[in-house]
Amino acid sequence: MKTSIIFYLAFSLFLFTGCLQNEKKPKENVASNIKTGSQYKLLIHNVFLDLKDNVSADDKIKAIEQLKSLSAIDNVVKLYAGQKAETGDTRLYKNYDLALHVTFKSLDDLKKYDKNEHHAKVRRQLKSLLAGPPLVFDYWTE
Repeated sequence: MKTSIIFYLAFSLFLFTGCLQNEKKPKENVASNIKTGSQYKLLIHNVFLDLKDNVSADDKIKAIEQLKSLSAIDNVVKLYAGQKAETGDTRLYKNYDLALHVTFKSLDDLKKYDKNEHHAKVRRQLKSLLAGPPLVFDYWTE
């Protein structure tokens, strides 16, 4: 009887420790971003561009392609670029023509992106098309 109890306890302990080892652990490579509980937040970088009135449709398409090329930068998790969607929503903010949405794992990644030579090149190339300074809105996901 003692042998059965000892075997049962040992087997239960074995199962319990096996389950603990399979717990999900946070990803090591995102340790520099904000953490709440067991979830990591992502940093979203939005940029809105107001183009000059005389910018052609072709130049607008080329500008979007230049923005999309920023996805090649190492620290970019995801990138979207496009022009304003005419949805019929009366609340649509009409002062901006193009938008860029970039996702990063950390503030350090955003800072590296900001200093990246390709990013600087795209900014220089687009500057002549802009009617004014871009609007930037960054936030952490919840």
